[in-house]
Amino acid sequence: MEKQTILAEKQIIKTKRLLLRPVRLDDAKDMYEYTSNPDVVRYTTMTTATSVKQTYDGIAEFFIANPVGKWGIESLAEERLIGTIDLRLDSNNNAAEIGYALNEKFWGNGFMPEAASVVLKLGFEELKLHRIYAVHDIDNPNSGRVMKKIGMQKEGVLREAAYIKNRYINHCVHSILSTEYFGKNG
Repeated sequence: MEKQTILAEKQIIKTKRLLLRPVRLDDAKDMYEYTSNPDVVRYTTMTTATSVKQTYDGIAEFFIANPVGKWGIESLAEERLIGTIDLRLDSNNNAAEIGYALNEKFWGNGFMPEAASVVLKLGFEELKLHRIYAVHDIDNPNSGRVMKKIGMQKEGVLREAAYIKNRYINHCVHSILSTEYFGKNG
């Protein structure tokens, strides 16, 4: 089965505490809460949201226009959106990149490793990927800790690899291979 088809079929993924599901327009208020926080968007390509309307439009353009491989992270206890996670396929290399953002109010509770772990599972067990990787700004070690918690290994640093928000940033690359994943989860 085609990888895009599998992703399209897996729009809902439930964990113990989370529901990964498509982002909806009515998530704009919840998403604005964290995307308007400079501490949350500092290390991302996202700009700091200035209004719920801007967030609403962004949801339509990014999440609804092309929803495959993109999930909102809903807290089952809170019954609201607390973040997002996506899996960007690199079909030429049978690989994918994970990206994520989480409302600061929920940092440090293991939500992102929980969400990322099920996305890894989908990537390796159903999409049959060979490699999944993630990058973080070297000045954001908390994101790197999430990557380590899900079994990724640090590969290295790409010096001044991206120009984001008027500065060059160093990308720290982490990855996990299918053999490593199945070695731990086989």
